[in-house]
Amino acid sequence: MKYLLFFLFFCSSLLASNAFISTLELKERLNDPHLLLLDISSHAQYKRSHITNAIHVDMNSFTQADETGAYLRDLGLKKDSQVVIYGRTSSYDLLNTSTLAFTLLSHGFMNVSLLDGGYTAWVFEYELDVSTELISKPKGDFIAKREDGFFIKADTLLEDLKKITLLDSRESSQYFGTSLSKGVSRAGHIPYAQSSYYQDKFLSDATLRPHEELELLFQGLQLKAHDTIVVYGRDLREASMNWYLLYHHFGFKNVKIYEGSMLEWGNNPELPLRKFLWECGK
Repeated sequence: MKYLLFFLFFCSSLLASNAFISTLELKERLNDPHLLLLDISSHAQYKRSHITNAIHVDMNSFTQADETGAYLRDLGLKKDSQVVIYGRTSSYDLLNTSTLAFTLLSHGFMNVSLLDGGYTAWVFEYELDVSTELISKPKGDFIAKREDGFFIKADTLLEDLKKITLLDSRESSQYFGTSLSKGVSRAGHIPYAQSSYYQDKFLSDATLRPHEELELLFQGLQLKAHDTIVVYGRDLREASMNWYLLYHHFGFKNVKIYEGSMLEWGNNPELPLRKFLWECGK
């Protein structure tokens, strides 16, 4: 029964999802004045070639910006914008797309999609619809406000470990404890966390796996619609894609990111870790 309920919830939420759009859908919207197409690739890649009308986002300066709202308005973000984000096929770009999407969603802007397969998929389908022109938009009017309900801190997480569903987005060897995450001094995972490597949800060309395969990947996690789900990785970036999939694609609304992730937890010897153990949740 629990799997039946999960599948019904899963399938109904996919029908309403706009979290990922195809190249064909983007092609149909390309000249829509409300479209805000954001390219998170390196500046060198963007200058070499990008999708027509795309605006470059420097993710390094974006994540270090003093005022997120001002940066977003400088990109041209308006209340009625339809944002589509894309990058190249690297895992670095893939996580940058979900990091930017998470920032938008957690600051009150909901109309966000990722281009399935990114720039590579676009060029394969529409080789001529690319440009080298540097694009800028008039200043936007969206007032961003960080919603703290999307985040959880270490002390609250420690207190609620047995009450929540906790997902580790890192690759399995880092979760299991046979290798260290970069910049993290201790091996293993947060107690009760289940392993759910973010990249397993994508094929080698950075397109999303078919929904039948996604069902199988998430089935064993025993996710329930009204549970509190907390996602972490090495850092917020590595947690962002699993969060995005759960919140914006599958429709789980009580999903949080542990912002400090393993860079905080794994470097604090007073916080518990487990290793050499596969967990099945609480």
